[in-house]
Amino acid sequence: MTLIGGQTDFGGATLNMAFEVGRSEALTKSAVNFTHSAAAANTCAKCAHFLAAQSTCQIVEGPIAPTDGCSVWVARG
Repeated sequence: MTLIGGQTDFGGATLNMAFEVGRSEALTKSAVNFTHSAAAANTCAKCAHFLAAQSTCQIVEGPIAPTDGCSVWVARG
């Protein structure tokens, strides 16, 4: 199993996350504290998992807007 991970400060809480690469099922929006009003520094547009051309996320289910956000946010490298 190959894992990728990240540490993020979202909403004042620092979270340590690890995800299995190639995971077949996406995480639910409720599981990642999804919001349509993310702090400007932590929007999906600035996240490594966001796929702008498809308006989706590599690990969170459903359509995602660039201004959305969640607790698995990781800065683009």
